Amino acid sequence: MAARRNAALGASVAALVACGPREKDAAKYLGEQGYADVTVTKDGQTFAWTATKGDQYCTGTLAMTKGLGSSSQTNAASCERDTRGCKPGAAAVCTTIADELYGKDAKVFPTKAAELYRVACEDEDARACARVAEFEKIDKAWDKVRAFAKRGCELGSGEGCRHLAITESEGQGTEKNTAKGLELAKKACDLDDKKGCRALAGLLVDERRAEEALPIAEKLCAAKFEDGCFVLAAALFDVKKEYPRALEYLEEACKEQKLPARGFACNLAGAITLGGLGTKKDSARGIAFLEASCKEDYAEGCSNAARMYRSGANGVAKDKPKGDAFAVQACKLGKTELCDGN
Repeated sequence: MAARRNAALGASVAALVACGPREKDAAKYLGEQGYADVTVTKDGQTFAWTATKGDQYCTGTLAMTKGLGSSSQTNAASCERDTRGCKPGAAAVCTTIADELYGKDAKVFPTKAAELYRVACEDEDARACARVAEFEKIDKAWDKVRAFAKRGCELGSGEGCRHLAITESEGQGTEKNTAKGLELAKKACDLDDKKGCRALAGLLVDERRAEEALPIAEKLCAAKFEDGCFVLAAALFDVKKEYPRALEYLEEACKEQKLPARGFACNLAGAITLGGLGTKKDSARGIAFLEASCKEDYAEGCSNAARMYRSGANGVAKDKPKGDAFAVQACKLGKTELCDGN
């Protein structure tokens, strides 16, 4: 009788091993792990599977073993944002997911987000076209930047108009056309794109049309938008108005490590304090601004510091060796009139 029991037990084990885990066992296990919409395919000794988990789409490989009263599982899974809902005709879905991916890291523009924006752009989503233009800027693919920016602008995206304005004003992928850049920047600003307003104000100041820039810059500064107060200060300086207020903003900008125009801001602050424009002359403070400007590799700041030290003007203690050193730096930065020792 013992022999018969052993034989029966052996047959049961053999049948269990021969059968092994089935696809429904794998699906049940994955469901218990929180996966939904599970599909499982037997692949040799393992199971290939796909599933969703929240807003993630997952794929993986599952290995299972079953024994008498015991089992083990080894699951290798990879999940990413489920983007399958983005398809032609579903622009809103595409942009919602793309915005989510885009917003995760201000320093990174995910390729997947760009792909989704492209699909939405094909469905004439204006902002999506502008975002693709922004993505193409990364590799300086100016023809693509201009094409997508133009499409976005035509569809009513201020962001698209701004990107196109910058290519015109800086000659990126086209001949430089400041007038066209101004026109497009104004359109961007009229479409409530704040960065477009910033671009417009900056272009107007660069073109010596600071009076027109003032009301735009005032709004940017009041909203504390980016470097709007610096742009306002530059405009005030150009139109010779409210020097003390301009100096306040310029001094702040001169301290701002990340401001690209920091050297320019320091130079203007130096001009106001050394010249006593609307405020009391302060030679020590003024020359310090010019030195800070030069330290930022702003040629005009180096040139002005050299002139002050060489001449001893505006109350600055005359120091020819120091003036010559600033002249050398100015020469290196392109002020050729100082390259011959003058």
